[in-house]
Amino acid sequence: MNKELTVLSEISDFQNTPPSEANNYTHAIHPYPAKFIPQIPKKIIEEFSNERHTILDPFSGSGTTLLEAKIKGRDSVGFDINPIGVLISRVKSHCYTSDQFKQIEEILAVIARRENETNTSKLWIPKIPRIEHWFKKEVIQALSIIVDEIRKIKDIDIQRFFNLCLSGIIVSVSNQESETRFAAKSNNSNFKGVFASFKRKVIVNKEKLEELCGNEKFSRSSCLIYLEDSRNISESLPENSIDLVITSPPYVNSFDYYLYHKFRIYWISYPENNEVIDITEVQQKELGSRYKFSGKNAPDIKIFKKEMVDCFKSVHKVTKPGKMIFIIVGDSIIKGEFIKMDDFYKEVCQESGMKFIGLTSYKMKNASRSFISQNTSSKHFEQKQTHVLVFQNGSKIKRDESDIISQNDSDTVYTEVSEIPLDIENQSSIIIKSNNVTNYTHGLIKYPAKYIPHIPRWAILKYSQEGDMILDNFMGSGTTNLEATILNRKSIGFDINPVAVLTSRVKTTPIPVIRLNSELESILEKLKSINLDSHDIIDFPLKEFWFGVKELEDFFKIKKAIKYVKDDEVKDFFQLTLYSIIKKISFLDESQLKVKRDHQKLLNGNKNAQELFKAQAIKNIKSMSSYMRIIEEKKLKPQTQFFLTSSTETVTNIIGNVNLIVSSPPYINAMNYPMVHRYELLLSGLISPEDYISHQTEYIGTERVYANQYNVLQLFRMPGNDFTELNLKISNIFEKEKKRAYIVKAYFEDMKNTIQKAYDYLKKGGVYVIVCGTNQIKGEFIDTCSILGEIGVELGFKKELEFKYKIQKHRFKITRHSTGKKIDEDKIIVLRK
Repeated sequence: MNKELTVLSEISDFQNTPPSEANNYTHAIHPYPAKFIPQIPKKIIEEFSNERHTILDPFSGSGTTLLEAKIKGRDSVGFDINPIGVLISRVKSHCYTSDQFKQIEEILAVIARRENETNTSKLWIPKIPRIEHWFKKEVIQALSIIVDEIRKIKDIDIQRFFNLCLSGIIVSVSNQESETRFAAKSNNSNFKGVFASFKRKVIVNKEKLEELCGNEKFSRSSCLIYLEDSRNISESLPENSIDLVITSPPYVNSFDYYLYHKFRIYWISYPENNEVIDITEVQQKELGSRYKFSGKNAPDIKIFKKEMVDCFKSVHKVTKPGKMIFIIVGDSIIKGEFIKMDDFYKEVCQESGMKFIGLTSYKMKNASRSFISQNTSSKHFEQKQTHVLVFQNGSKIKRDESDIISQNDSDTVYTEVSEIPLDIENQSSIIIKSNNVTNYTHGLIKYPAKYIPHIPRWAILKYSQEGDMILDNFMGSGTTNLEATILNRKSIGFDINPVAVLTSRVKTTPIPVIRLNSELESILEKLKSINLDSHDIIDFPLKEFWFGVKELEDFFKIKKAIKYVKDDEVKDFFQLTLYSIIKKISFLDESQLKVKRDHQKLLNGNKNAQELFKAQAIKNIKSMSSYMRIIEEKKLKPQTQFFLTSSTETVTNIIGNVNLIVSSPPYINAMNYPMVHRYELLLSGLISPEDYISHQTEYIGTERVYANQYNVLQLFRMPGNDFTELNLKISNIFEKEKKRAYIVKAYFEDMKNTIQKAYDYLKKGGVYVIVCGTNQIKGEFIDTCSILGEIGVELGFKKELEFKYKIQKHRFKITRHSTGKKIDEDKIIVLRK
């Protein structure tokens, strides 16, 4: 693993961040104890979210996470029970307008003009117990004048700003010893000094906000902050609405936030302010406070654990399954017992439905002062650590069967078979019980949505003879072509995807193992001395977002070493082997069809590219060995041709020469092949970054379409068949999304052309076997295979057979919209010319 480049190791390095770097933007707009440094949420937000995501901090405090989210253009939500924390968060994350800043100047001028006022007898003063013990009389008078003007402000955001500035000077002008020590001491503050401190605070905070509000991403993102108990999050937010959680829960028995902010809460609790709650309620609702957990009679840690489980169960409910939860917390001591909070939160989160992923820890004494509690003299302090724990949110319910597309009644009986019977009956439903899908070279590379070899094997045995010509006009990874070769048939394959052409060629080309082993040794030896030049490296967008620098460097070194191989067939073999590990050496989620980052890779680092290549090469050579054995045993002489072309284009030299076509056309709206193979295409050089977008438009069923193509409803028709049911569905889809309706119509137009070409290629009496599933698009079921069969009949084919089989294993996952569900069944239709 490339540990030195992991996110967790970078986070642990932030412990040495100087205060000047931790107080940028509006992070230091107001004093607040036990803040974590902004570099931590900043790094996490950069690596684990994008601008479409919403970030939650269930213990938002002074809004460090929320501010960093807004600066990065992410929407965010915060919860805290402390009204001062909520006030700070709301002000520092609000985008003020130029008019509001002008009003702030005008209000400050009005307040300044009252600096010489002496009669304050009728002004509101908070009912602070022993107020004159904590504040000089002239300080009380000055503060009451400022509050009097703040009470008159109508704009809630401006009023919050002045509340914040007032709150920011309360401790400094009072007799409270410090921000984190609630004891009285004499203070030199006077009447005019209060006004001067307030004026400075307003000017400084206004300047910080003006600079921040000029940030374009900050200005367009939203931030909601709730003055609410974190245990009630799920009552305020929709289920599955959060994409990332970053939080620092209370350090149990370390702080009393209500106490440090007690006088601030009193002074902003004037009658017109409904954004505060009584100090007693704040005290009671604060979780893990020293007030509750200090001393010999403190409650058991189980009480705090129950509170935290309630909080994180609520977090679990509102967070999307699979999303990450980051918890930053320090060790604690209760009744003299040292509590390792990393173990504590592992238990809490496991009980809340979250899976532990990883952590990093460092000595609390090495952390920023913001992390350290007041009790540093404890004998346990040297042991205390700050922990950054990472969890992944679990699923909430088992998958509803309604999420599976199936046209069958619940009482459908599937017949279990190991191979498809040659005499299978029309309208049969089968389950193919066999895991033997990667024998020979079928498993050289993972390829999305490929059908199992049993299907072309059945079709080839049933509808052709040895020496016949077999075509797959959507060959993908060459499953049909390999089966045709093994069964002593000639084969041809078409595909628009260069990765498909390379894969099919390598899989069907027998290469003696001794040659492969010899060349592998040469490649590995070459790697020891190889150096890269600028022309060896392909540049592409976001490369450091998807790949580590070391992994990319190793990839291009291996690629350069392979170029020295002289035999083109051997070179292709090792190039395919290299391309097959691209996802493994990247931050891409290998199980997903969509291009998504794998959070665990980001946390733990990637595997060594050279080691992966060697291991994959040895595995692939073993597969080639089994293929060579069958070639030698049967004395086969493979005859294959592969064309980088669309199925809608004409290949003239095969017209009327094909005996059998077996193919699985693209599923509408279900598989974006150029997206799945984006980095195989780019890193291999098979497609240039400049040509990648235009390449996407060449696929049947592509989503790369433009508004001028789909603004008007277009229906699919053929002479003699209006396809009424299909067009009704297209019309319904058009009402929901015009683009999706056009994609459906365009798909069937392209497939009509494909089927016409197939008809032309086949000899008289030749057979076309189509394998396809049912799609659901915007809630509309499209029986794709049956419609393709109808099109075939309209073009002159005769429908001979139809049956379906249940898909046993999806090799990739894909996150689908609720209106486009999982395909769990394939239909097979046989057309004869």
